[in-house]
This record gives sequence, structure tokens and C-alpha cells, in this order.
Amino acid sequence: MVIHMTQKKITVSKLTETIIRSNPCLQTMLSQGLLNLSKTAEWIATTLEKENLNVSPQAVKTALSRLKQVLENKESALHKPAELLSQSSLELRADVAVITYPVTALGYIADKVRKLAGSSRILLLFQGVTTITLTIGEEHADEILKSIPIEPVNTSRERTLLIIISPREIIHTQGFISYITTILANAGINIEQLMSVHTDTVIVVSPEDAEKAYKIISASKKLYKNTFTS
Repeated sequence: MVIHMTQKKITVSKLTETIIRSNPCLQTMLSQGLLNLSKTAEWIATTLEKENLNVSPQAVKTALSRLKQVLENKESALHKPAELLSQSSLELRADVAVITYPVTALGYIADKVRKLAGSSRILLLFQGVTTITLTIGEEHADEILKSIPIEPVNTSRERTLLIIISPREIIHTQGFISYITTILANAGINIEQLMSVHTDTVIVVSPEDAEKAYKIISASKKLYKNTFTS
């Protein structure tokens, strides 16, 4: 962990909060009283020492206790992403190609999208600052690659989409994407690409990870329902 310091003095409380808030798992465990404060304080003090910041574990433990009280007051907000996931629907779409072009290919891509609109089983278009990404069924991938006279930046074939469709409340809810990505990361699942539009969260994973990703997100949905709504 690298902690960037400024000329302004940083307190132990602020350093401790920065470390905890940079790790969603630690933040959640602290808010729910699942962390051993003494052991965590020793770990944080050791981490800071490696950055040439000498603080006592006792001072860190005091800061953790104060932060725990703050997080406990916001506990209901921390549950909101889990509640939204429990109300969301999941589906997998296999045999998908994800093709990324430089943004200069937009005109060619727009023309192909117009022709394929309504006939392709999956069609997603995302424009970034320098690139544009087309996600489409494998059955149309070769046609796209042959018809656009610009070399793609990246081509990923035979991918799978994990699609999460949530209530409209997701638009105004903080932390939903972070909640999902943390679950998948902790399960060792690599997210190749992610798009969030309106109430849809679309995650591109490898076919090897697809079933595991679906099962772990489904299990998280059921866990919330069994824990908080039963």
C-alpha cells in the first residue's frame, strides 16, 4: 500500500480511515463488529511503519473504535446495495464477441448497428474517449470484422455476459457496482469489461468463470433474503 503524503499534517484517525475505507471488506466487517480491533490496529501500524509513518497500535485502535461508531450509524446505507441485488434478476448470455475500435471507426460501426438493430440477440455499443466497443453475438462477429476497414484495438471472442437487471432505485443508490465487483473479486473472478446503463449492469467474463459468477451472485441474493427478510 502506498500512502501519498502532503505537507499538511495527517492525523492517525485520518490515516486509519483512509486504509479502512480503501478496502470495502474491512469497512463492512468493522461496521458489523466483526473485526478484532487490536489485531487490525497492529496490522495498520505495521503497514504505516513501512511507509515511514510511526504510530502506536493503541492510537490506531482508538481511531478504529471511533470510525466503527460512525459506520454503525450508516449501517442501513451499507445494506442498500445488498437489498437491491436481492430484488434484481440475473441472466447469462453466452457466445458473445466484444470488439473495441478506435473512435475514428464510429461512422462505420453506426452503419452496421443500424442494419443489425432488432435482428441481433445482443447488441451493446459503448463510446469512450478514444475507443468504441461493440458487444454482439458471435454469429455476427466475422461480418463486423470484415466490413469495418479499421483495425480493432482488441477483440475478445466467445465471451459470456452476466446481466443484472435492477429496480430503478439503483440510479440513486451508492455502492452497488462496488458491491458486485467486490463479491466477484473475492471469488477470484476476473471482470474483463463492465457497463452500467440505467438499470442494467452488464459484466463480461470468460466462459470458464461464467457459471461460477452466476452462482456466487445468486448466492449473495439468497443470503440477503434469508438473513434480512425471513
